[in-house]
Amino acid sequence: MEGPTRVEDFFALANKKGLVKDGKIVAKHSELLAWLKSDIGLGHGHANAMILYLRIRTNDPKLKQMKKQPR
Repeated sequence: MEGPTRVEDFFALANKKGLVKDGKIVAKHSELLAWLKSDIGLGHGHANAMILYLRIRTNDPKLKQMKKQPR
């Protein structure tokens, strides 16, 4: 099975799978990670990068929380 080739494809697949609904992420990070690694075949780092893309694409409020965390 050939996987998605464009980042937009991942967004469409996440919608189809019910992980994103009405333009919002409804799945936990661990659920997204498991889906991208097992069903899509991404490695851990690429899966996390795709989750970040999905968070940016959906304007996820967790992005603001991530920015506020001290380093």
